[in-house]
Amino acid sequence: MEKYLQAVSIMFLGVCIVAAAWIMSQGLNEESAPVENNSEHRYELISPNENNLIMFDHETGEYWRTFIEANEGPTSWEKEYSPVEDRGE
Repeated sequence: MEKYLQAVSIMFLGVCIVAAAWIMSQGLNEESAPVENNSEHRYELISPNENNLIMFDHETGEYWRTFIEANEGPTSWEKEYSPVEDRGE
């Protein structure tokens, strides 16, 4: 009986492997939906308060910050690190 159980188990494993390979090949043959490259809304201007402006790039995750009041800080745009990006620190 043990000899037949081993043979049946091996055949069952073979059928499972063939079925899994067939299912995977069917999934790879399906055409995927094209990814829309909507560059119209790539950048977003955010004003968190009355003194700051942030320009956020949705594609790369980078953002630039500037102060809008003349005597309260730098008037040029400064590139900031993304809070979700790993900088290797």
